[in-house]
Amino acid sequence: MDVMQNLDAERAILGLAMQDSACAQAVAAMEEGLWTDSAHKAVQRAIRRMVQRGAKIDLASLCAECACDVQEPEAMLMDCLSRGISPVMLPQYESILQGCKRRR
Repeated sequence: MDVMQNLDAERAILGLAMQDSACAQAVAAMEEGLWTDSAHKAVQRAIRRMVQRGAKIDLASLCAECACDVQEPEAMLMDCLSRGISPVMLPQYESILQGCKRRR
């Protein structure tokens, strides 16, 4: 495993944002430097825009929001959704990304 990034944690966090509004707000507030994958960065920016507008976030609405920035986002977002198992894991996943960022 690459100690500089953890794509599984990135995907799980994005998946949680589609399942839980508190997680969506937390993801919107995360610093962009945590993300290593450009598509994940684009999705996080889309989540931030949606949260700022007060929009609800689900798979269909997030696909529409990031369609201009991510090529064919449906499959990637469905994968993220399958990895975001429980909102209680969000702090742990964020901690993993913080650790990766410190090592970069």
